[in-house]
Amino acid sequence: MIRIGIFLFTCLLLFASCEERRIAIDALPFKVTRGNEWGFLGTDGTIRTINAFAYRPSAVVNERLSVPNDSGRYELYSFSGELKSVSPKSFVTIGYFFEEVTFAQEEKDGPLMVVDRFGKKVAVVDSYQGHGILMAHNFREGLALVYTNNGKYGYMDTRGEMVIKPVYDYAADFSEGLAVVGIADGEGRLAYQVINKQGGVQFYITLQNSRIQESFSCGYLMFKNLEQDYCGALDREGNVCLYLPTRVQEVMPFRYDAAVFWTESGVGVMDKSGKVLIPANYDDGRVIGDRRVALKLRGKWALFDFEGRPLCEFVYDWISDLDRYAFVCENGVYYLIDEGGQMVGPNKFSIIHWDQEAARECPQVFMRRHEAAKDSVMVEPVKEKKDVKPSREPVLSKARVIDKNSPFYREAKQVLDGGLQEEDASNRRVILNYMEHFRMAYLTKDIDFLEQLFSEEALIVVGTVIRKAPSNERLYLSSEQVRYSVKSKREYLYHLKMIFRRNQHIDVKFNDFTIKRHPTKKGIYGVSVKQSYKSDIYSDEGYLFLLWDFRDQTAPKIHVRTWQPRMMDEHTPLPEQEIFNIGSFNLE
Repeated sequence: MIRIGIFLFTCLLLFASCEERRIAIDALPFKVTRGNEWGFLGTDGTIRTINAFAYRPSAVVNERLSVPNDSGRYELYSFSGELKSVSPKSFVTIGYFFEEVTFAQEEKDGPLMVVDRFGKKVAVVDSYQGHGILMAHNFREGLALVYTNNGKYGYMDTRGEMVIKPVYDYAADFSEGLAVVGIADGEGRLAYQVINKQGGVQFYITLQNSRIQESFSCGYLMFKNLEQDYCGALDREGNVCLYLPTRVQEVMPFRYDAAVFWTESGVGVMDKSGKVLIPANYDDGRVIGDRRVALKLRGKWALFDFEGRPLCEFVYDWISDLDRYAFVCENGVYYLIDEGGQMVGPNKFSIIHWDQEAARECPQVFMRRHEAAKDSVMVEPVKEKKDVKPSREPVLSKARVIDKNSPFYREAKQVLDGGLQEEDASNRRVILNYMEHFRMAYLTKDIDFLEQLFSEEALIVVGTVIRKAPSNERLYLSSEQVRYSVKSKREYLYHLKMIFRRNQHIDVKFNDFTIKRHPTKKGIYGVSVKQSYKSDIYSDEGYLFLLWDFRDQTAPKIHVRTWQPRMMDEHTPLPEQEIFNIGSFNLE
């Protein structure tokens, strides 16, 4: 099966314009510090309306928004002058109006439709040449990325017509008039190229052993050479136009001709020539506007200009951005600040919903089969069967009840059956609980939980499949090999943030779950599990190993996280045969 992915080291999507960020958001939903109903806050800091809806509405984009009704279906509203319904129809899902049209679904398992600003059907997006359309991204630069059930990607215009046929085995959204696509040969090797909006080839990507950014930003397509360990950039003609020193480990996409970069010492900011604007002395950062950057230090955020001058103190727990202003959170309270870090207006809010899809920080994805609502976690209720007798299995009051269908049931039953020493049993129960929370953190995109879970000096080994090209097949990455790269906690969490932003749905499943005690260190446990990972655009199977430290019972930590692809052939070593031996880690 062909992997529907590309080696990415960042996937934060940008607007078509680099120099001037075109924010389409007119207003954001909010809750005041007192009250349970939602109102709207304009992006200029003015309250547009208050107590408008009992359920959280979407952001207002180009004077349109959607809001769920009592039955959970979405109704379409206009916000031009006054708030009013503009469509008699309701939908199980409807997108933002970045263009004059968007995607919607009328029924749970119904086909995708293109609808106009009044909810009227423009086209039904059901199939193309006999192949069902399973997925689509919202329109970007007048085109929408679509995926068919024969595993091919193409592009559709706002009339619902397939203007670039689905022939690609990988494809990304258009950015700055160009898109990265890939075509596989008979052996599943992908050759990557960049196409224009007419479907013509702009240039072929001949990089080998490299991870490639999926979108252009400020005229650059960033990459990282894995063999020589350096970052660089391709221009719009495919020429390498920027080489960065090896101390630069990762680079965010450029915005306003500046980019955040990572080194071993920290995070800094550079310009398009690679010149350091702000030294790498910070824990995290992002460019949020023209001549403005948000930087994080010791858990708090602050605003800086591109010369490194602070515009405010490190007091904020979170910073997001708009054209002129930034939304901040300080001690659980949200408000708006201006370019100089000063509060805009007198109002503070208990919640301001910043939607990454509305801000175009991640693509808005539509699936053929309707999924759970955004930002929600669905828990299936246990259906009671009248003819089933109650279980006679022993239950400890302090133990978590785990369903037999759970991959953790076998380990849980060992605990419940009392086959181990109580100290071990207690730790194993905690491990089971944390492993389930660990799994759910990927489903719910809970980056804060993962940040707390990993120790600051955690060793994180990421395994990837490298297709190394022979000299006579320069356009292909071929011959599967396992390659490992070591990540710091900061680097790993940064990658996760990018993945979370890009994928609306992520599913992680565990099986073959085992726990081993460290042979000499009390309170140290190795957890190995076979992991199945699936997202909107990528899926894999592999072996996961976690080294847990329970010596501090109040704050257990993960010191080591490793991953390796599933066995590709009989010669591929299993984790325990290579770098995953629990006794090989020095914890002194």
